[in-house]
Amino acid sequence: MDGEPLVVLDLVDTLGVVNDPPIDLIANSGQYRRWWELEKSRLPAGPLPASAAVRRLRAIVRFLFDAHVRRETPDPVAVENLNATATSAPLSKRMDGWGPDAPASFRWHDDHQSSPALALAATEATDLLTHSGAIGSDGASIEAVRCFS
Repeated sequence: MDGEPLVVLDLVDTLGVVNDPPIDLIANSGQYRRWWELEKSRLPAGPLPASAAVRRLRAIVRFLFDAHVRRETPDPVAVENLNATATSAPLSKRMDGWGPDAPASFRWHDDHQSSPALALAATEATDLLTHSGAIGSDGASIEAVRCFS
């Protein structure tokens, strides 16, 4: 895939709802593994997330993007589910040298069977849906990268 600027947008695009019936590009285990293989260069290291958890995140993000575009207030449970996924794998910043120009990097902690990949995708969605993201209050940018039914 690697077609969208963010992994979460590629994830949302794995379900084509403009078709009847909708087309799920990660419907079976082979497709699912291939999709993660294509995305892995953009994801933190960690185990392959459970397919049910990925589909759940995709549904939550699609729901929240749709609400944003329609200028509706979504069910607070959907927001909480996105937040829970985003915080499921803690992130720490580390110094990779010393001095004022020393580089720093982030380390995703994948302890306790958390999923850094899903946490990253959820964090990207949060960035898009809040003032820190790249979409305007009119939702135009989300609509431009996502196919709405």
